[in-house]
Amino acid sequence: MNLTTLRTFVETDLGDAALQVILDAAEEDLTKAVGPEGGMIEERDMDGQPNLWLDRPAESITSVTETDSAGTVTTLVAADYHLHPGHGRLQRLATGTNPASGWTGRVTVSYVPDDLNRRNRAIAQLVEMDLAFRPGAASEGVGDFSRTHQDYDRERARIISQAMSRVLA
Repeated sequence: MNLTTLRTFVETDLGDAALQVILDAAEEDLTKAVGPEGGMIEERDMDGQPNLWLDRPAESITSVTETDSAGTVTTLVAADYHLHPGHGRLQRLATGTNPASGWTGRVTVSYVPDDLNRRNRAIAQLVEMDLAFRPGAASEGVGDFSRTHQDYDRERARIISQAMSRVLA
């Protein structure tokens, strides 16, 4: 996410340099928990299982290879597997160019995640939370106005947890 996009979600008087620091920190925390914004590569040792679960939902699959115990690498084509949209489940098919009822050996999947909107929402929420956070203040009040602050660590963990969920929100 860039500053221009962030400013459409978050209202603040902070200058660009200060807001960029907060944005970078939120993106760094989310990347540590969820993974990078761009393409992903995952490897799994599969033992004939029909389904492979990716860490994140996939928008598209770039490539899939299977490496058997003898070291033979087979590059699969799209007809050899089925991507279940929104769930990150890749199912091996018994039809196609390289038919099999289950995944063989070491499987390497390169894909584009389908969670950019969820990721951007989480980044905006993390930035908003950082902008509103008042260290050491459980509550504050002025005149008739009062506000109780949420537990910072718990709320931050909740936002990141939602971004990590395989089921689309």
